[in-house]
Amino acid sequence: MPDDRIHKIVSEDVIHSSVIIDVTTRSDAGYYMCIARNCTGEDRCEVELNVTGRPTCMSARLEIRNEN
Repeated sequence: MPDDRIHKIVSEDVIHSSVIIDVTTRSDAGYYMCIARNCTGEDRCEVELNVTGRPTCMSARLEIRNEN
């Protein structure tokens, strides 16, 4: 993954890192693999990112009746 203005890889310290996607699009959806390596070996973790559409506002009709 590129480290650009939208996709950021942040290393908090030698143990913790984060991937930040500021503005997601459907093209960001998919599987992401984190690979950690050191002198004792390697470990991997995979996560799936689903990007759905923006929530839509339901148009509702409001009726107020005065039934006296």
